[in-house]
Amino acid sequence: MTAPFKPGDELTCVDRSPDARLTVGKTYVVQKARPDGSYVSVVNDERRLTQYAATRFSKGSPVVVRANALIPINPGQWVLAYVEHFYPGHFDRDMACALESLVKGGSGWDCIYDAGDQFEVLQVERVMPKTYLTVEGERRLRDLVFATASPAGELLALRDKLFAIGFAADRAIQEETARRMASFTAKTRAAALAKVHAALPHIFGSVTENKGYGGRTIVHP
Repeated sequence: MTAPFKPGDELTCVDRSPDARLTVGKTYVVQKARPDGSYVSVVNDERRLTQYAATRFSKGSPVVVRANALIPINPGQWVLAYVEHFYPGHFDRDMACALESLVKGGSGWDCIYDAGDQFEVLQVERVMPKTYLTVEGERRLRDLVFATASPAGELLALRDKLFAIGFAADRAIQEETARRMASFTAKTRAAALAKVHAALPHIFGSVTENKGYGGRTIVHP
């Protein structure tokens, strides 16, 4: 974006999430815009005025939108594909957005702990326009495939690498959040403990000195 968008600008959607109610490649007119250009409000596909990040749009031509073409597959190859019921793009079939969900452990599902729960590595027997058959005779959708290789080992390594990214990010965020919050958490818990004691003097007595969470000097009435 070379300059902040302004009301009246015609913008083309170049990116969306499943809940955005926008169509990639469709033009929308800006109704409102923040002065810093970070957010704009447009009438979405549900005819509702909604605020979106300006990075979802592009002004002018040409516009590059995300391609969602099927990955070429040949008989005998191995493919890396999503297990359908754990495919983040189940509703809009947007593979690019689905893969970006890997920034979170298990793509946001807290019931997924193993790469094999979300991804399949399968060998192809026969290829059709929208589906393919595995060597075990099972039919699968081609739009769930996002990588191919001749040796299965390459895909297994890629599967594990991709699956680990979100969990590593989650751990780093949790550790940094805990570090930054440690002092505040201790002070807040200590203050809450003091309120509990003050509300129940017949149980805890009169607190004459508060040494922190769990460390107190009490004088009983």
